[in-house]
Amino acid sequence: MFRAALYPLLIWLLGWLTLVPYCLYLLFFEATRDQYALLIMLPVGWVFFYWPIVTPILGALKIRRYMKLLDNREQLMAQLRADYADGGEEPVIDFLARENKIPRFIARRLFHHLKQRLLTEAHQ
Repeated sequence: MFRAALYPLLIWLLGWLTLVPYCLYLLFFEATRDQYALLIMLPVGWVFFYWPIVTPILGALKIRRYMKLLDNREQLMAQLRADYADGGEEPVIDFLARENKIPRFIARRLFHHLKQRLLTEAHQ
């Protein structure tokens, strides 16, 4: 599991177990009329709107982590050079996807990025 997703999950569970019941308690037993809107929307927003906000942020962090990983790994560059010398792209894309646990379409984009990088290095 992606480690960065663990903290938002724990925050969501903590809010689900503390914030939501507390808001509902206040709403049913102690709230004044001007607090109703906030005490209704806070639990509903926590349950239904937390993940649509957090998920794109986690996706961006995951892709950034993979890009940094690929920039620093000489093994990937050597594997790319060896496999690309034979003319096969699919083994390299499979290798990138398998080793980094990323979808194939992201691995394909990374492969083309690395191929361009190798070609510019070869001409210099």
